[in-house]
Amino acid sequence: NALAAAAAVHAMGLTAAQIASGLRTFAPIEHRLEPVAVVDGVEWFNDSKATNPDAVMKAVAAFEGTPLVLLLGGRNKGNDFRPLAEVAAPRCRRVVAFGEAADEVAAAFEGLGADVVRVQGLAEAVAAAREAAVDGDAVVLSPACASFDEFTSYEHRGATFKALVAALQGGEAS
Repeated sequence: NALAAAAAVHAMGLTAAQIASGLRTFAPIEHRLEPVAVVDGVEWFNDSKATNPDAVMKAVAAFEGTPLVLLLGGRNKGNDFRPLAEVAAPRCRRVVAFGEAADEVAAAFEGLGADVVRVQGLAEAVAAAREAAVDGDAVVLSPACASFDEFTSYEHRGATFKALVAALQGGEAS
């Protein structure tokens, strides 16, 4: 995305120095593939805004070549998770299904060879992700569901996720 944006603004007349300055000062949007921390060589990302399967498929595509631990769940908004499962299963070291939709999410991955773990809530999902992830992996909270089974909003869910990750490293999430 950054390369495409740089090419577009270069075509509009910006200099390489201006583009580099913009890239250095760019701040990711909160709750949208937001980098949270690196813990023991594992990168953690908050994509709590991804409340439908299509958004999660785009998130999975953004991590091409990186093994994933994907946290999916919450309250289903009537979505079919199978197309997402078919895209995500080959890319995931583990899928952690949580919340009200845990059984539906897990069922969508049946027969696809994915390691799927069902847990109750987000705190348990983070623990299950920590257990599975190894150096070089990315753990991505990209739930494909609404947050209202456990949280007041996707922002609340994302903030809780960041606090849980910060606790893994014994302090503030970066």
